[in-house]
This record gives sequence, C-alpha cells and structure tokens, in this order.
Amino acid sequence: MNARTVRSIPAGDVELACISVAAARPGPSVVVTAGVHGDEWTGTGAVELLAEVLQDALVAGTVHLYPSVNPAGRARGMRRVPDAGVTSPGEAPGEALRRGRAPPPSPEAHQIGSAEGIDLNRCFPGHASGNVADRLAHAVWTDLAVQAPDLVLDLHADSPWSVPYVLLDRAVALGGNRRRRLEDRALALAEATGWTVLHDFEDARYARARLDRSLSGCALNLLGVPAMTLEAGPRGVLEPSAIATMLAALRRLLVALGNLAPDPADVASAHPSRVGGGPWRREIGPLARASGSVVARVPAGRIVARGDLLAEVRDEDGSVRARACAETEGFVVSHLEGRWVTVGSPVCTWATREGA
Repeated sequence: MNARTVRSIPAGDVELACISVAAARPGPSVVVTAGVHGDEWTGTGAVELLAEVLQDALVAGTVHLYPSVNPAGRARGMRRVPDAGVTSPGEAPGEALRRGRAPPPSPEAHQIGSAEGIDLNRCFPGHASGNVADRLAHAVWTDLAVQAPDLVLDLHADSPWSVPYVLLDRAVALGGNRRRRLEDRALALAEATGWTVLHDFEDARYARARLDRSLSGCALNLLGVPAMTLEAGPRGVLEPSAIATMLAALRRLLVALGNLAPDPADVASAHPSRVGGGPWRREIGPLARASGSVVARVPAGRIVARGDLLAEVRDEDGSVRARACAETEGFVVSHLEGRWVTVGSPVCTWATREGA
C-alpha cells in the first residue's frame, strides 16, 4: 500500500486539508485542486474517490489532493469567498466572464469584488497581507508551489446542460518556443481525458479577464508547468454520474503521465459527448436582445453552422421575445436552460474554431 499523509494548511481563520499519496517509485508530482468555487462540488467528490484509488493503484510519483480550497464558500453554497470585502487596492476591477457561469449584465463588466464576496479564481498567487480571498489564495499557492508539480489540475462544475470539457489557459507571460512547448504539452495531456478540449479566450481578452490569475492560469504562467481546468456536472449538487466522469478523466490523465499503470478502464473510448475536429476556443455566446428565460434549441456539443438557432429568450407567458443564433460555426458548450437573462447577457458558453 502506498504512503498516505493528511496535512492541515493554515489559511487565516480556516484550515485547508491536503491529502498526499506517494508511491515507492519516483515519478511525476501532480496537484489536484477542487472547490475553488464553493458551489461546485463535483471535483470534491472525485478527489475523495481518487484518494482511495491511489492508495493501491499509484505506481510512481506523488499526487497531492486539495479537496476544498474555499471551505467558507462551500459551507454557504456560494461560488465566491464570502465576507471577503471589495477588490484589493491596486487590483484591476473587472473580468470578462466567470468560467461558464451565470453571465454578468455586460460580458466584460463583472467585478472581482462585490457584496457577494470575491472570486477566488482571480486572486492567485494571492497576498499574505491582503483581504480574506488574497490570504486564502496565498496559503493555497504557497503550499501548492512547494510540491514542485509537473501537472496542475483544477476541478470545477458548470451546468446540467453542459458537455464535460477541459479548458486550457494561455501562457501569456511566456514567449517563443517555451510558450509553444508548454501549451503543446498541456494540449497533449488534455486530449488524454477523452473530453472536449477548449482553448481559452484569445490572448488580449484572456489578459483583460485576468485569467492568468486563475489557479490553473497562474500555474501555467508563473510555474511554467502544464495546467488545466476540468469542468463536469452541475453546480450545487454531488451528482454521481458527473463524479464518475471526472474520476475517469483523472485516471486517464495519471496513466498518460505515468503515475498509474494502464488499465482498460483508463484507456476507454472518448466520452460520448466529446467534440473533435478542433482546435476549439471558448467564447462568449450570443448576447440576449431581450430579457427573459433561456430555452435551448440545440443540444450542447452539436456542431452548427453560422446563423443556426441556438436558444430562445421567452417571457413568463412562454412567448418568444428574442432568438439567439450562431455567429460563427461552432457549438454550445454550456446552456443556461431556464435561467433568466437580461439584455446584453450571453445566452450560453460558446466554442468556435481557433483563428475564427
């Protein structure tokens, strides 16, 4: 049986848990984080199961598991770090889009800090003397960096009407061959999941959105190691099939890296929802031209042509107030089925071809 240790990481008024499982044979160091957003529980459920799997199955290296890095948010079922105040002095005030979640009134006007707290996933590497979210990010980052990871995986959840997908950050802090090699390595590993793989926004929008200060973006840009975000399942629930989907993707990644021995269960065919034919890039979906409830008109993951109907915005009596159509060839990654949107809000998370 492999060595297992559980540590507590002081983080201000809370303590975070880290479960480390180490094999006798040297090998890659992998960090897996979950619960950055407190209302996204799929990753936490998958991490707990993965810890059990690794005790017997890990053949090389060490895997460090952080099951819940925003415990106050999880306790309240909140996406953000509660009671974190407003944005820290000197921080840029806006971000383009929270990762695939309920959209802000304007695609690029959402505040990092608000009365509802601060988005921890725009705070890394954090500050020891900052606000609650800064200090929490600093504690997580400091402990994570000590592990000298070869791969960082941050686990999230999206929507009940979403395909499971891997989101790849942009190495905007790097350049030339170093950037190309790092991003190519991250892409090769992401493909091993068997899921749909998306590159994040193009460089300028990525930087404006401060995505290099997300956990995975910071790992890619500051540590210079492959890092990615895995999104599966709905928010606010522990959905068994989503947890199983996430666990299977994690196992395939660890096989690809050499931490686990190949097994038929780990090299199974791609997920049924996988969209190939890329590379694909995440984009803000069409904007609502009226306020109302979103009704999906095409399944997530189906490639459609420019001009095809994606969703309708309906009034409370069911009448159609506006229609949202594809502005490029691509596919819906995540629908906001049943969610109320306002004028100018995206009606979905969209994927288009790189270079489009």
